[in-house]
Amino acid sequence: MTFLTREQHSGEYRGEHRDYFTRNNVQVKNMEVKKTASQLLQEVVQKHAQEKIADQLKIASLEVENKLPREKLGDREQLRNNNQ
Repeated sequence: MTFLTREQHSGEYRGEHRDYFTRNNVQVKNMEVKKTASQLLQEVVQKHAQEKIADQLKIASLEVENKLPREKLGDREQLRNNNQ
């Protein structure tokens, strides 16, 4: 943290100081990426698609988990029927 001297607090110095920061703020604002409505919409669509894919993968894994025990039961029933 820097402290300003009494001379630096004068209106003239503050004006120069303010202009310096204004110039820097403009430069910073120019460097910032401004998003258009279409870019925002594209981001929302991509995020939704990623969430949807994750949900579909969860559903598929649950279906597989439910299917495996049923197949095992089916195999056991077939073995019983074949043995009889």
